Amino acid sequence: MHTKRPATEKANQLNQKFNLLDCARLLAIISIVWLHTPESKILSGTIDFNRFAVPFFTMASIFLVFYSLKRSSNITFLSYFSSRFNRIYIGFLFWSVMYYAIRLISAGLLSKAPPSISIIILFWDGTAHHFWFLPFIFLASIAGFLVQRITRNLHVGYWIILGICAFLGLGLAVIYPVETLTINDYTARLSFAALPSVFLGISFTMAYNRLPAELFDRPLLTSLGLLLWIGGMALLFAYGRNNLLETLSGFGLLLASLNHFKTPFILRFARYGGYSLGIYIIHLFFVEGYQDAARLIGWYPAWHLDITVFILTILSCAGVLLFIKKRMKFHWWLF
Repeated sequence: MHTKRPATEKANQLNQKFNLLDCARLLAIISIVWLHTPESKILSGTIDFNRFAVPFFTMASIFLVFYSLKRSSNITFLSYFSSRFNRIYIGFLFWSVMYYAIRLISAGLLSKAPPSISIIILFWDGTAHHFWFLPFIFLASIAGFLVQRITRNLHVGYWIILGICAFLGLGLAVIYPVETLTINDYTARLSFAALPSVFLGISFTMAYNRLPAELFDRPLLTSLGLLLWIGGMALLFAYGRNNLLETLSGFGLLLASLNHFKTPFILRFARYGGYSLGIYIIHLFFVEGYQDAARLIGWYPAWHLDITVFILTILSCAGVLLFIKKRMKFHWWLF
């Protein structure tokens, strides 16, 4: 039987600030930048242990969808759909056009064939290989909205749906590992591979909303999350891609980041968690730009070039985003 939390406890939960979650978002986006950087044989083997980042971002997005809806319980489906569409999908189309223009310029400078494009590519895949995540997370957030609205007044049915989502998440991760998928379309293949994170994100957030809030502040649960995250990364580094390990590692980081422990350093670092979307969108401008510039002057892939490109990309993204946020008005597609 579901027992309601006291009104004061619910109010405190709705007003809490997830500082560690913001730190984790920044850490995960740095991992994604590295995931897309190495070209040398020496460092190319280091990318797999960073694959926790996509499952983490997926589950964190679902978590924040439920959290925001508890604070805005009267929002309608149409208004939510419209806000998500404008925030994510219109931005996806805008930045796809920008990437295509940059690639045309790059192809001209390097005397390469210009990249091909079609309506299907523009509206589904985008013009950069990391853009698959934006339509995916748009649809995942809509699914999260629907589940939250359907289940918010349920009692026994709530736990049944939670169990079904957890079963589907773990089952898909085990039965359909990403490394064996034969789906030809890039966006469809990676979206299907990320589905376990959607189901596990929904089931976990449903549990979070009904269990005592202080449970997630306990060191034991935080330690378990850290163990899943670090252990999953270690196994991915040792054995390569594995859907279940990637999903559990991302879940571990989410679990650990819900502790409300804070220090001055954490509070300062958390301020930049909102930059994660912007870094995700623009980082390939710099990764590929610096790599193309290196080729133009005759530098070829090497471990020290990978590290240089990575550092320059992080610094460039930070500088550009700080400038845009302070000086320009269209930054709502980046933050």
